[in-house]
Amino acid sequence: MNLPDGPDRPRVTVVVTSYNQEQWIEQALDSVAAQTEQRLQLIVTDDGSQDDSCKRISNWIERHAGGLLVASEQNVGLPAVLNLALPLFEGQYVVVLNGDDWMDPQRIQRQAEFLDRAGEEVGLAYCDLRVVDATGAATGETFPPPSVERREGKVLHHLIAHPMIGMPSVMVRREVFDAIGPWDETLVADDFDFLLRVAAAGFEFAYLAESIVNYRQYGSSLTGGRSAELVDSRFLALRKLMGTSDEADRLILRRMEGLVVALHGAAFDRRRTRAHIRFVLRRAPSRRLVRVWVESRLGLRPGYLVSKRAGAGRRSR
Repeated sequence: MNLPDGPDRPRVTVVVTSYNQEQWIEQALDSVAAQTEQRLQLIVTDDGSQDDSCKRISNWIERHAGGLLVASEQNVGLPAVLNLALPLFEGQYVVVLNGDDWMDPQRIQRQAEFLDRAGEEVGLAYCDLRVVDATGAATGETFPPPSVERREGKVLHHLIAHPMIGMPSVMVRREVFDAIGPWDETLVADDFDFLLRVAAAGFEFAYLAESIVNYRQYGSSLTGGRSAELVDSRFLALRKLMGTSDEADRLILRRMEGLVVALHGAAFDRRRTRAHIRFVLRRAPSRRLVRVWVESRLGLRPGYLVSKRAGAGRRSR
């Protein structure tokens, strides 16, 4: 994609995504307007909201005389609406912010300066997320939590086994999209898939040790209400990477085993779960997977065979 150079090119494209978030969307947009970095391109996407989100966004853009709204008439999913906006990205760097989150005023400037100092091999920078509740009050937590190691450099193997990055904290070079292509519209776990593909393409990750983005967690959020679908989608994202290397395949299969066990425990679609189990069993058989396969095939509750075996052991004594 041919982009403007020099002072006319925005330093950062900020994409604010919206779906039924009318009560928070203006706070997210206000946090863009309040940034100390002013060379910004603002794009707001709306994924077929049923509330007044679009009206609030349009009014905000009119009042501030800036920003572009890319809206879908129907709910097509976040990856699809992001792909509608992708050809419009002009910034040297790109940030995707949820419509229910908001940024500290120095966020864009701090991360852009951080990436300016990094080598071209660094494809993205991430920081910590300050977790807030539905009212916006800080909970005292961060994501990832302090116990999680913040990795830098080549992180693909670590990402496979230990997801450690919240997408709202990420700033990515525009050129990364040219290398990895658009978002995968078939996956709910689009963030996980995106980060895996960036790492698999050979880009390095850099960590800025600051909490400069506010991340809202509440019961009706995607991760809170569709956890089984996310697990299924993560399995599919990992499957796309099979064949990257022997070491990556080994880690992927180990992670996949944990995911299919979780799907079985959540009573997710049995046919789909069994297909995932077969995929892993053919490549990395284990007793646990055989047990899960039998339970799923016979329609038994998760853990039934373990409890039966334990009961038989007690009777034999």
